[in-house]
Parts: sequence; structure tokens; C-alpha cells
Amino acid sequence: MSFEQLQANYPYEGSKYKKYFASKPPKGTIEIMSSLSGDKYRKSRDVGIFDLSQISSEQLEIFTPIQQFFITRYQK
Repeated sequence: MSFEQLQANYPYEGSKYKKYFASKPPKGTIEIMSSLSGDKYRKSRDVGIFDLSQISSEQLEIFTPIQQFFITRYQK
């Protein structure tokens, strides 16, 4: 996919896909969760969630059950 196609598919500002185009996101950050939609990504960043290892049980409620499973498994 070209960068122009990427911009057409993910036009919102702050898209993790644009930020890490052709490179991998930093390990251990929420950017590695490919299942996060733009809205959930922004919401998690707004409440201060950056690092998967520091997500509290209260903050897990933002995420879907599958994402919660991934996060808790990553934290172990």
C-alpha cells in the first residue's frame, strides 16, 4: 500500500498507521495493538495509557474482551 492510499484509508490525525508507516511501533506500547480503532486509540491516549505494562484493571474497561485478554497476557 502506498502512503497516499494509507492517508485515504486512515484520514484522521494521529493515526498510528501513518506514524509507523513502513516501520514497527515500539514494543510494549499500545501502538502494537493492531485491533485498536482510531477512536479507542485516541480515548486510551487521552486517559494517559501509553504502556501496556502499566494499564490498571479500571483502565482495562476501555478495551474489548479480546484486547483485555491480550493486555493481561502481555503483562505477565
